[in-house]
Amino acid sequence: MKKPFSARVIGAWLLPLAVMCMIFCFSAQDGDESATLSNGFILTILGWLQNAIPHWRSMTQTEFITMLSPFIRKGAHVTEYLILFLSLMPLLKLYRLTCRPFVALGITFLYACSDEFHQRFIPGRCGCFRDVLIDCSGALALTLLFLFILYVKHSRQILRNITEQETE
Repeated sequence: MKKPFSARVIGAWLLPLAVMCMIFCFSAQDGDESATLSNGFILTILGWLQNAIPHWRSMTQTEFITMLSPFIRKGAHVTEYLILFLSLMPLLKLYRLTCRPFVALGITFLYACSDEFHQRFIPGRCGCFRDVLIDCSGALALTLLFLFILYVKHSRQILRNITEQETE
């Protein structure tokens, strides 16, 4: 590991901490404020889609918001925690951990749990374990992708060793 207070170590800690602060700030918004932010994003998408897809011109803003809101809101949560997971990987590499994806997934899961607990104290918000699972789904998908890549890499190495032994 590098020196505990080197610029590289401090820099590696800054990004995950910044992402955690961002998640905390978004979670501190009350239900109305959070819905307003999501709906503003959805209305921006609606403006683009109404020009691109004629069928959506017939939908009212309320219908469009009702249709897309759950996907946008949950997608934002998955994205936030996916970014947290990815920001943890370089940090954990500095500590020479061999099971970085699992440690990053564990930290992401624990932070999602603490975030849902935090939301229980915010007006108009609720914290539930289902949301923890949704939050962590992107990190879990990446962990499984990392495992698959390692499996393929390891399988290729085994096949290479077998073919080398047969040729000798």
